Amino acid sequence: MTLSEVISGFVRITLSEVIPGYMKMTLSEVIPGFVKITLSEVISGFGKMTLFEVISGFVKITLSDVISGFVKINFSEAIPGFVRITLFEVISGFVKITLSDVISGFGKMTLFEVISGYVKITLSGVISGFVKINFSEAIPGFVRITLFEVISGFVKITLSDVISGFGKMTLFEVISGYVKITLSGVISGYVEIPLSDVISGFVKMTLSEDIPGFGKITLSEVISGYMKMTLSEVISGFVKMTLSEVIPGFGKITLSEVISGYMKMTLSEVISGDERGYVSFERGLGKRRE
Repeated sequence: MTLSEVISGFVRITLSEVIPGYMKMTLSEVIPGFVKITLSEVISGFGKMTLFEVISGFVKITLSDVISGFVKINFSEAIPGFVRITLFEVISGFVKITLSDVISGFGKMTLFEVISGYVKITLSGVISGFVKINFSEAIPGFVRITLFEVISGFVKITLSDVISGFGKMTLFEVISGYVKITLSGVISGYVEIPLSDVISGFVKMTLSEDIPGFGKITLSEVISGYMKMTLSEVISGFVKMTLSEVIPGFGKITLSEVISGYMKMTLSEVISGDERGYVSFERGLGKRRE
């Protein structure tokens, strides 16, 4: 499957169709105050393991290497004409890239080799600085809107509604086309980068420099709990397994069986907030500010 097939249903969708009320607003107008925030920060509250960690052939790559030139850049200043760029224009250069081009090469590497560069990192540190943030204070223009109000329209949507169309599909069918893919092609140029560089460009920066309302909270404080925890606790049962060993065992398992414990769970049970905008990430990811 090509990326153009994956995103073919999105390239013509405007923000006004996705989020009623946003009309023809540009990204800078939709999320003012976020011009220096990375996507990793936006989705950091999703817990569990990210796709970036799953395909971590970037075994020693650091975030600072990836976004080191962006930490002090105002995107509206760095990219002239950015306010007129549509989502279609942003991804138009990717529609011909196939998934095989992106992940060409997974195959004979063990999971231990794939994630060996991340054994000392956990996601708990990523979101540790967010659980006490009042979003209405952090984002200018949203002073009356709490995160609870933002997601209030979704609290009745169950995961079973979202994935109902996948109930009869087996995992073997889903990944059968990828069993021979190796990670070697993706990460060949990154294996020498130390993890220490991940936060090297951030530890001395204060969030108040980028986001009004964060006071004197430093990024080093945000990620302080992140440095001593290891992913080995999460993936300890997988470190010696090869992809070929993992995949065949899924042949008779349906997705409905895999996610059966979540079929009746509502988003309100996963993500909760109060009238002040303080967020609580359930299942041990964080606690609501008292």
